[in-house]
Amino acid sequence: MRKPSSMITFIYALIVSLLAFMIKRIDHLIIIGSMNLVSGASLGFRRFRGLIILYIAGVVGLFINSLLVSNRGEVVFSLGWLVVREGVLRSVADIFFRLGMIFGATLLFLSLAEPREFIKDLERYLRLPKGVVFSIFYALRLYPLLTKDLDEIMLVRSERMRRRMIITPGDVSSLVVPLLNISLERAVWAGIAAEMRGLSIRRPVYRGKRFSTTDLLIITFLMIQILIIIFI
Repeated sequence: MRKPSSMITFIYALIVSLLAFMIKRIDHLIIIGSMNLVSGASLGFRRFRGLIILYIAGVVGLFINSLLVSNRGEVVFSLGWLVVREGVLRSVADIFFRLGMIFGATLLFLSLAEPREFIKDLERYLRLPKGVVFSIFYALRLYPLLTKDLDEIMLVRSERMRRRMIITPGDVSSLVVPLLNISLERAVWAGIAAEMRGLSIRRPVYRGKRFSTTDLLIITFLMIQILIIIFI
């Protein structure tokens, strides 16, 4: 089965993230949060297993924080000095599954979307200005280059017998200033190259969207979640 459209997965992640802020009932959060966590984790486990493990491990910190802040209501568990009340469980479930909706939908988007196709879809289907689309594409392309520049700056610092740990304002300056200078120069020449290739006179091609089977499955999955909020 072919991958879904990058635009469909983006719209799915956007709507689910908005729903995460709008839902008030805890049972809705648990059901929809579980649906997105399971689907997102199963699709993105190979690439993002570290993030998934960190997210699950964060329940410990969330429980301790809720124990200090929201320990109200009827007693659910008691062991000596440790008394866990209903408010703790409600607070943990509320935050965990609310963030789980956003986290799971983001994993689904990152696992199924192709960055280049997504950027093209922004122009073809959402009709964003070509300057905005070019800026997004350039930002994505710039990230690995910035990582490489940062490694080279750290290497030069070590060759000059400078410490690798960034502690003082001078350390920050010696790292940030050359990185900004390189990025600024690269951005200027990238803009010149884009203009020489006709970016300003380029006419975007807008297209109508044809839904594939996988697109319809994702739309159906989203509609099921909306129907759960409305009817349950």
